[in-house]
Parts: sequence; structure tokens; C-alpha cells
Amino acid sequence: MKGLCYTPATKMSDILKDNFRKYELLNLLGIKHGFDDDASVMEVCNTYDVNLDLFLHICNLYTFDDYSIENNITGEFSIDHATDYILKVQYYFIHVNLARIKEDYNEIKPIQTKSFSELFDVFLDVINEDVTSCQTVFARYEKDPRSISSDQIEQIFSLGTKANLIVDTLIKQLSELSVPEEYKTQVDHLKFYLIFIRSDFDRHNSLKRLTLNLLVN
Repeated sequence: MKGLCYTPATKMSDILKDNFRKYELLNLLGIKHGFDDDASVMEVCNTYDVNLDLFLHICNLYTFDDYSIENNITGEFSIDHATDYILKVQYYFIHVNLARIKEDYNEIKPIQTKSFSELFDVFLDVINEDVTSCQTVFARYEKDPRSISSDQIEQIFSLGTKANLIVDTLIKQLSELSVPEEYKTQVDHLKFYLIFIRSDFDRHNSLKRLTLNLLVN
């Protein structure tokens, strides 16, 4: 099991070199890109008032496949910072990632099977329900932590599991689809992006699962 690979002393520039997608993370957390190449993670997080522990957990999670947040918490985990980050990720997913998927989906409509189009609609419904449920639970927790029940948490977990299964099925159906030559590029692009999103779901859900469990414990 991977331990803490990045530390407070790690140079922020080294983290960005390891994974270009950290630029998305910096944007979500309000960190600008103009810091010195020798600036450490701690220095940058202090400058932009970003929770250092959460930032390191997220960077490790999105870089190392065997990293586990649950096994690497040392001290107090900031629920407030985690819920804020999760909501920002969900907003980004709905307005950026999902918008891209819909564009790719619309480009292959002429060759879609009925089962694929129906399942894609279910996927959109599940994602929207998952986001709404998280927003509701986090808002209730902010007003009164005692109002959160384990049943509400389990419902969100089940939605995340359902979304994963649907994406797996969509990828499988695309792989088995008989594709005319003029649509191969579009189909491959959609399949690649769904695989990319599926990997992100696993990483994001591990943070979300930990945070939600802490709400009722």
C-alpha cells in the first residue's frame, strides 16, 4: 500500500511534472500558476490558504494507483475542506467533463443502438441524482450534523456504484459496436473519455466515501 509519496517539502513544480492534470486541481482550489519553481507544496498552500493535508492526499490519490487515503490519515481530517473540494469537483464534472461526453455522444447518434442511448440517459439521471444527493447531505451537515443518517450516506454510495457499472457497460457496448469507417474516430474518442472518467470515479469516490463516513461517525 502506497504511503505518503508527496510531502510538504515536495516542490510544487515536481508534482505538476508528474501529472499534468494537477493543473485542473490547482484551478479548483484557486491556486495560480505563477509560483516559483523552487516553491514547496507547503509554501504554495500557505500562500493560497489551501488545506495542506487534503492537497497532498488528493495529489497522491490522482498520481499513484495504489494510494489509499484511509490508510494515510495522520491526525485530524478536515471534513469542511473535503466537502468543499468534492462539491467543486462535481460542479467541474457536470459543466466541463459531462459536457464533453455529451458532445461526443451526439456525434455518434446515427449509429447508436437503442440500448446504448437508453443506458446513456440513465447514466445522466444517476449522475445528476448523485450530485444533488451530495449537495443536500453536505448542506444538512452544515446546518445540523445530527440530521445526517447512515441511510442517506448509503444511498449516495449506491448511486456511485450504479454510475460505475453503467459506465463499464457503455464502454463494453462501444467496444462491441459495428462502426462504419467514418465514425471510428468519434467512437474511439468517446470510449477513451469514458475510460478516463471511469478511472476518475474510483479516485474521487474513495475521497467521497471517506468524507461521507466521517459525517456520521
